[in-house]
Amino acid sequence: MVEPIPVINTTKPATVAQRGRYWEVEIEVDSDAPAVFKNTQQVTTGTAASRALMDSADNARVDYFIVNYINSAGTTVSHLYETQRVYLTYARGRVSNERGVDRHTTTYRFICRGNRTVGSTAITGTQANDEQYTGIQKITVNSADSTNILWYEWEFVGQDGGDILTPRFTPNTYESVGVTEWPGKYWILKFGVDSTTTVFDSYINDDGANAVIPSLSVTIVKSDGNTRTHTYEASKSYVSNFDPSSEVTERGLHHVGVVEVVCIGTRTDT
Repeated sequence: MVEPIPVINTTKPATVAQRGRYWEVEIEVDSDAPAVFKNTQQVTTGTAASRALMDSADNARVDYFIVNYINSAGTTVSHLYETQRVYLTYARGRVSNERGVDRHTTTYRFICRGNRTVGSTAITGTQANDEQYTGIQKITVNSADSTNILWYEWEFVGQDGGDILTPRFTPNTYESVGVTEWPGKYWILKFGVDSTTTVFDSYINDDGANAVIPSLSVTIVKSDGNTRTHTYEASKSYVSNFDPSSEVTERGLHHVGVVEVVCIGTRTDT
């Protein structure tokens, strides 16, 4: 927020430059809450189709955003962010079949280009929109299943692989005046396999363009015995990197290979 300004032939900086500033909030959940962040939750007052994460349109603004935590005295402390100034900028999740993994976390990142009020406001009402994952059942590539999946990771990023939103400032102001949403946001998927998989072979071309994957979905197992399926838009996904297991040891339980896929379309969570 502040940067020292040095001057020639002096030991100390002459003064500092004040920079624009905003709040960045990162929330990690176990394992996900897709109804809240992507599927059904209206986040903008008066706009029924508004969603925090919209993969085929600009993300809707979040009109109400509050976080509660408990301090060491057992008292509720609230962080209430200024209304109509919060946006989701990034999402990342991971589910694993590896032994000893207790949490399959999803991370959501937000910016608030306004103020934060610290108080004791308690969140009221009930919530039943969270899910807990226990592992991955399979990935399905054009009707072919692969079940030797060690982990599945997804990211929702902007055109440069980072955040999809950047606050906009004007000269000599500290408070941002809006947000810039860069075009080209897309999904990056990574699959850790043991030791390799053949379901992507038809979509990797050594001496030509990689063929588009006609259909791609991932089936995740939930703790209630049901499943969550991530279905990526048909004919919008391409293999962007393929690293089959290159180190095989005699006593190794798993020899991990990695497939990376870019989806330039949408994802449906069912």
